[in-house]
Amino acid sequence: MVKKTLAASNPRQEVLLDDGKILLRTEGDPDGRCTQLLVVRGGLLESRKSVALPGHSFQTPAMTENDREQLRRAKEYGVTAVMQPFVRSKDDLIAVRTALSEAGCENIRLLAKVENRDGVRNLPELIPYCDEIVIARGDLGNAMDGLWELPAVQKHIAAVCREAGRDFMVVTQMLDSMTHRQVPTRAEVSDIFNAVLDGASSVMVTGETAAGDYPALAIRYLSRTAREAERSMDR
Repeated sequence: MVKKTLAASNPRQEVLLDDGKILLRTEGDPDGRCTQLLVVRGGLLESRKSVALPGHSFQTPAMTENDREQLRRAKEYGVTAVMQPFVRSKDDLIAVRTALSEAGCENIRLLAKVENRDGVRNLPELIPYCDEIVIARGDLGNAMDGLWELPAVQKHIAAVCREAGRDFMVVTQMLDSMTHRQVPTRAEVSDIFNAVLDGASSVMVTGETAAGDYPALAIRYLSRTAREAERSMDR
């Protein structure tokens, strides 16, 4: 069904896996049926990785029943903040706020992950309904026509948040090379440094610690680089 839907909407639909590391393309027949998936850019696909379809916007519910169950347990486990992914409008955040209230978790902070064009376009209306904006560059990069557009979008989101006085976080591939290396690239430490100079209240790594070979070392580089950026601003 998924393959048929893709082909019917676009006979040559691109499919991005694992933040775009792997690229597939559908090939369909005149009747709109997907006949095959071509591997344009291959690689090792591990479990629980992202899937993106450039040019498509899916109207999925902001909250599932499983989400609500997890929120009901959040207070018990001492959770202090939750992230809502793929935020499209303030309605998504209102839905989460309502679920938090119903679970007796009104004090839990709500972080809005901006990772699609709708989120970028509706950023001003999101800010009053969350405690922090998350610039989630993985899927946000997939939503661009080209990765070269991503830095300008990141700078734009940061500027809007600074103007509104809203905290923001920068995440995704900040130390990606350290997933399997003990030393980051110079570009990565510069990326962290510049995110702090842009006003980020926090920076975060994901795969580097969740599935990386050197999680503690990655955090050491992340925290030391962020502290050095703060010292630079003080000077």
